[in-house]
Amino acid sequence: MEDFKFLDNLEPIENNYSLIRKNQNNFKIKYVINSHIDYMKEALAFMLPYAKAEIPNEDILVVLGGGDSNYSFIHDEVEFQVVDYNAWDFHSFIYVVENPHKFVKYEYIFYMHDTCCPYRGFYDATYNIKRGKNAYALSDAMSSNIGLYKLSYLMNQNIENFKKLKNVPGPTGTAYEDFLLNGEGKQNS
Repeated sequence: MEDFKFLDNLEPIENNYSLIRKNQNNFKIKYVINSHIDYMKEALAFMLPYAKAEIPNEDILVVLGGGDSNYSFIHDEVEFQVVDYNAWDFHSFIYVVENPHKFVKYEYIFYMHDTCCPYRGFYDATYNIKRGKNAYALSDAMSSNIGLYKLSYLMNQNIENFKKLKNVPGPTGTAYEDFLLNGEGKQNS
Protein backbone atom coordinates (compact mmCIF):
# COMPACT_ATOMS: atom_id res chain seq x y z
CA MET A 1 0.00 0.00 0.00
CA GLU A 2 1.24 3.46 -0.89
CA ASP A 3 2.02 6.05 1.79
CA PHE A 4 -0.54 8.87 1.49
CA LYS A 5 0.32 10.67 4.75
CA PHE A 6 1.64 13.65 2.78
CA LEU A 7 -2.01 14.47 1.99
CA ASP A 8 -2.53 15.40 5.65
CA ASN A 9 -0.02 18.27 5.32
CA LEU A 10 -1.15 19.96 2.13
CA GLU A 11 -1.15 23.74 2.40
CA PRO A 12 -4.15 25.73 1.18
CA ILE A 13 -3.28 27.51 -2.08
CA GLU A 14 -3.66 30.91 -0.39
CA ASN A 15 -0.57 30.12 1.71
CA ASN A 16 1.55 29.85 -1.44
CA TYR A 17 0.72 33.24 -2.91
CA SER A 18 3.21 35.17 -0.78
CA LEU A 19 6.03 33.01 -2.20
CA ILE A 20 4.62 33.25 -5.73
CA ARG A 21 4.36 37.07 -5.62
CA LYS A 22 7.83 37.38 -4.06
CA ASN A 23 9.31 35.18 -6.81
CA GLN A 24 7.48 37.09 -9.55
CA ASN A 25 9.03 40.31 -8.22
CA ASN A 26 12.54 38.81 -7.93
CA PHE A 27 13.07 36.84 -11.15
CA LYS A 28 11.60 36.15 -14.57
CA ILE A 29 10.79 32.95 -16.42
CA LYS A 30 10.87 32.57 -20.21
CA TYR A 31 8.30 30.02 -21.42
CA VAL A 32 9.88 28.05 -24.27
CA ILE A 33 7.50 25.99 -26.40
CA ASN A 34 9.14 23.21 -28.42
CA SER A 35 7.41 22.44 -31.74
CA HIS A 36 8.18 21.34 -35.29
CA ILE A 37 7.38 22.70 -38.74
CA ASP A 38 5.69 19.41 -39.73
CA TYR A 39 3.04 19.43 -36.99
CA MET A 40 2.94 22.96 -35.63
CA LYS A 41 -0.43 23.90 -37.13
CA GLU A 42 -2.51 21.34 -35.26
CA ALA A 43 -0.63 21.59 -31.99
CA LEU A 44 -0.18 25.36 -31.78
CA ALA A 45 -3.71 26.13 -32.98
CA PHE A 46 -4.99 24.51 -29.80
CA MET A 47 -2.20 25.32 -27.34
CA LEU A 48 -1.09 28.85 -28.18
CA PRO A 49 -4.36 30.67 -27.35
CA TYR A 50 -4.21 29.16 -23.85
CA ALA A 51 -0.54 30.10 -23.47
CA LYS A 52 -1.23 33.68 -24.57
CA ALA A 53 -4.15 33.97 -22.16
CA GLU A 54 -2.07 32.75 -19.23
CA ILE A 55 1.51 33.96 -19.87
CA PRO A 56 2.66 37.49 -20.78
CA ASN A 57 3.32 37.41 -24.54
CA GLU A 58 6.82 38.86 -24.22
CA ASP A 59 7.75 35.88 -22.03
CA ILE A 60 6.76 33.28 -24.66
CA LEU A 61 9.18 31.83 -27.21
CA VAL A 62 8.14 29.16 -29.72
CA VAL A 63 11.06 27.20 -31.20
CA LEU A 64 10.19 25.33 -34.39
CA GLY A 65 12.54 22.56 -35.49
CA GLY A 66 12.84 21.20 -39.02
CA GLY A 67 13.00 24.52 -40.90
CA ASP A 68 14.80 25.09 -44.19
CA SER A 69 16.87 27.86 -42.57
CA ASN A 70 17.24 29.74 -39.28
CA TYR A 71 15.06 32.82 -38.84
CA SER A 72 12.85 34.50 -36.29
CA PHE A 73 9.67 36.52 -36.42
CA ILE A 74 7.10 38.05 -34.11
CA HIS A 75 3.43 37.26 -34.57
CA ASP A 76 0.80 38.86 -32.36
CA GLU A 77 3.49 39.83 -29.82
CA VAL A 78 4.86 36.26 -29.53
CA GLU A 79 8.40 35.44 -30.66
CA PHE A 80 8.98 32.47 -32.98
CA GLN A 81 12.37 30.99 -33.81
CA VAL A 82 12.70 28.55 -36.70
CA VAL A 83 15.82 26.35 -36.64
CA ASP A 84 17.23 24.28 -39.49
CA TYR A 85 17.79 21.15 -37.44
CA ASN A 86 15.53 18.50 -36.00
CA ALA A 87 16.64 17.64 -32.50
CA TRP A 88 13.63 15.69 -31.26
CA ASP A 89 13.03 17.01 -27.74
CA PHE A 90 16.02 19.33 -27.80
CA HIS A 91 15.80 22.00 -30.51
CA SER A 92 14.64 24.50 -27.89
CA PHE A 93 17.41 23.61 -25.44
CA ILE A 94 20.02 23.82 -28.21
CA TYR A 95 18.66 27.21 -29.27
CA VAL A 96 18.80 28.49 -25.68
CA VAL A 97 22.38 27.37 -24.98
CA GLU A 98 23.60 28.67 -28.35
CA ASN A 99 21.95 32.08 -27.79
CA PRO A 100 22.47 33.03 -24.13
CA HIS A 101 22.39 36.76 -24.98
CA LYS A 102 18.67 36.43 -25.75
CA PHE A 103 17.88 35.28 -22.22
CA VAL A 104 19.76 37.76 -20.00
CA LYS A 105 16.51 39.10 -18.48
CA TYR A 106 15.53 35.63 -17.30
CA GLU A 107 16.70 33.36 -14.49
CA TYR A 108 14.72 30.31 -15.64
CA ILE A 109 13.08 28.85 -18.69
CA PHE A 110 9.97 26.73 -18.52
CA TYR A 111 10.33 24.20 -21.31
CA MET A 112 7.19 22.55 -22.66
CA HIS A 113 5.98 20.74 -25.71
CA ASP A 114 3.37 22.23 -28.00
CA THR A 115 1.05 19.49 -26.77
CA CYS A 116 1.05 20.92 -23.23
CA CYS A 117 -1.82 23.24 -22.41
CA PRO A 118 -1.17 25.94 -19.80
CA TYR A 119 -4.60 26.34 -18.25
CA ARG A 120 -5.70 28.94 -15.72
CA GLY A 121 -3.29 29.14 -12.79
CA PHE A 122 -0.31 27.74 -14.71
CA TYR A 123 1.64 31.01 -14.71
CA ASP A 124 1.38 31.43 -10.95
CA ALA A 125 2.13 27.75 -10.36
CA THR A 126 5.45 28.03 -12.22
CA TYR A 127 6.57 30.65 -9.71
CA ASN A 128 5.67 28.46 -6.72
CA ILE A 129 9.24 27.20 -6.30
CA LYS A 130 12.15 27.41 -3.95
CA ARG A 131 14.57 29.61 -5.82
CA GLY A 132 17.98 28.21 -6.64
CA LYS A 133 17.17 24.66 -7.72
CA ASN A 134 18.63 23.75 -11.11
CA ALA A 135 15.60 21.93 -12.46
CA TYR A 136 12.04 21.10 -11.61
CA ALA A 137 11.13 18.53 -14.21
CA LEU A 138 9.42 15.24 -14.77
CA SER A 139 11.69 12.22 -14.67
CA ASP A 140 11.74 8.56 -15.64
CA ALA A 141 8.99 9.07 -18.17
CA MET A 142 8.66 9.92 -21.83
CA SER A 143 9.09 13.63 -22.48
CA SER A 144 10.61 14.05 -19.06
CA ASN A 145 12.41 17.24 -20.02
CA ILE A 146 9.21 19.24 -19.55
CA GLY A 147 9.77 21.59 -16.64
CA LEU A 148 11.54 24.58 -15.18
CA TYR A 149 15.30 24.99 -15.73
CA LYS A 150 17.70 27.50 -14.25
CA LEU A 151 19.49 29.18 -17.16
CA SER A 152 22.86 29.14 -15.41
CA TYR A 153 22.47 25.36 -15.11
CA LEU A 154 21.66 24.99 -18.81
CA MET A 155 24.58 27.20 -19.79
CA ASN A 156 26.85 24.96 -17.71
CA GLN A 157 25.95 21.92 -19.81
CA ASN A 158 28.45 20.58 -22.31
CA ILE A 159 27.29 22.30 -25.50
CA GLU A 160 29.03 19.66 -27.62
CA ASN A 161 26.65 17.04 -26.20
CA PHE A 162 23.74 19.23 -27.26
CA LYS A 163 25.16 19.72 -30.75
CA LYS A 164 25.43 15.94 -31.19
CA LEU A 165 21.64 15.84 -30.81
CA LYS A 166 20.90 18.29 -33.63
CA ASN A 167 19.74 15.65 -36.12
CA VAL A 168 19.12 12.54 -34.03
CA PRO A 169 16.23 10.47 -35.44
CA GLY A 170 13.06 10.37 -33.32
CA PRO A 171 13.32 6.79 -32.00
CA THR A 172 16.96 7.34 -31.02
CA GLY A 173 16.05 10.70 -29.48
CA THR A 174 13.90 9.01 -26.85
CA ALA A 175 17.07 7.54 -25.34
CA TYR A 176 18.10 11.10 -24.43
CA GLU A 177 14.87 12.09 -22.68
CA ASP A 178 16.53 12.33 -19.25
CA PHE A 179 19.71 13.91 -20.63
CA LEU A 180 19.38 17.09 -18.57
CA LEU A 181 18.44 15.38 -15.34
CA ASN A 182 20.77 12.39 -15.20
CA GLY A 183 24.03 14.29 -15.47
CA GLU A 184 25.04 13.08 -18.95
CA GLY A 185 25.12 16.63 -20.27
CA LYS A 186 27.05 18.15 -17.39
CA GLN A 187 30.53 19.40 -17.96
CA ASN A 188 33.25 17.81 -15.91
CA SER A 189 34.36 20.21 -13.20
